[in-house]
Amino acid sequence: MPVDVIADSSFLLAQAEAGLDVDRELTRVFGRKVRLVIPQPVLDEVQRIAAQGSPKARRKARFVLERLTGYGTVNSS
Repeated sequence: MPVDVIADSSFLLAQAEAGLDVDRELTRVFGRKVRLVIPQPVLDEVQRIAAQGSPKARRKARFVLERLTGYGTVNSS
């Protein structure tokens, strides 16, 4: 059974900064399959940064958004 890992925006943007394969790194750290869960407010924040952040922040946020395809989001309310 996979381990659920809830990501915040800092975690997601750090992957872009470091150029890491998050799935592989989390699997290595936990020693088993993980399921990355992105709360809807976190996705909203990354989308806002992609649209309105500094040029560097926009690049990182777009990198993250491209890689989030296929991940589920959860509402926090």
